Amino acid sequence: MKEFDQIRSFYMELSDVHKCDMTEAIADDIMFFDEEFQSEIIYFLCEVVPDLGIRIKEINGFTL
Repeated sequence: MKEFDQIRSFYMELSDVHKCDMTEAIADDIMFFDEEFQSEIIYFLCEVVPDLGIRIKEINGFTL
Protein backbone atom coordinates (compact mmCIF):
# COMPACT_ATOMS: atom_id res chain seq x y z
CA MET A 1 0.00 0.00 0.00
CA LYS A 2 1.12 3.48 -0.82
CA GLU A 3 0.45 4.67 2.75
CA PHE A 4 2.72 1.96 4.13
CA ASP A 5 5.52 3.07 1.83
CA GLN A 6 5.17 6.64 3.03
CA ILE A 7 5.20 5.64 6.70
CA ARG A 8 8.14 3.30 6.14
CA SER A 9 10.11 5.99 4.27
CA PHE A 10 9.40 8.55 6.99
CA TYR A 11 10.55 6.17 9.73
CA MET A 12 13.69 5.09 7.89
CA GLU A 13 14.77 8.71 7.39
CA LEU A 14 14.63 9.48 11.12
CA SER A 15 17.83 9.59 13.14
CA ASP A 16 18.35 6.77 15.63
CA VAL A 17 17.46 9.13 18.47
CA HIS A 18 14.20 10.14 16.80
CA LYS A 19 13.36 6.50 16.00
CA CYS A 20 13.83 5.67 19.66
CA ASP A 21 11.72 8.64 20.76
CA MET A 22 8.94 7.72 18.35
CA THR A 23 9.00 4.07 19.40
CA GLU A 24 8.82 4.92 23.09
CA ALA A 25 6.02 7.43 22.49
CA ILE A 26 3.89 4.90 20.61
CA ALA A 27 4.58 2.22 23.23
CA ASP A 28 3.55 4.63 25.99
CA ASP A 29 0.43 5.74 24.09
CA ILE A 30 -0.90 2.21 23.55
CA MET A 31 0.15 0.79 26.94
CA PHE A 32 -3.26 1.39 28.51
CA PHE A 33 -5.32 -0.12 25.69
CA ASP A 34 -6.60 -3.63 26.26
CA GLU A 35 -4.17 -6.36 25.20
CA GLU A 36 -6.16 -7.43 22.15
CA PHE A 37 -6.16 -3.91 20.74
CA GLN A 38 -2.46 -3.47 21.54
CA SER A 39 -1.76 -6.75 19.74
CA GLU A 40 -3.60 -5.55 16.65
CA ILE A 41 -1.68 -2.28 16.62
CA ILE A 42 1.64 -4.07 17.07
CA TYR A 43 0.79 -6.58 14.33
CA PHE A 44 -0.06 -3.72 11.98
CA LEU A 45 3.14 -1.85 12.83
CA CYS A 46 5.19 -5.00 12.22
CA GLU A 47 3.67 -5.18 8.75
CA VAL A 48 4.54 -1.56 8.02
CA VAL A 49 7.93 -1.20 9.74
CA PRO A 50 9.08 -4.50 11.31
CA ASP A 51 11.76 -2.84 13.48
CA LEU A 52 9.23 -0.44 14.97
CA GLY A 53 6.69 -3.16 15.74
CA ILE A 54 9.31 -5.46 17.27
CA ARG A 55 10.67 -2.72 19.53
CA ILE A 56 7.18 -1.80 20.73
CA LYS A 57 6.49 -5.47 21.48
CA GLU A 58 9.66 -5.60 23.58
CA ILE A 59 8.93 -2.36 25.43
CA ASN A 60 5.37 -3.38 26.28
CA GLY A 61 6.32 -6.98 27.14
CA PHE A 62 4.43 -8.76 24.38
CA THR A 63 5.47 -12.18 23.07
CA LEU A 64 3.25 -12.28 19.96
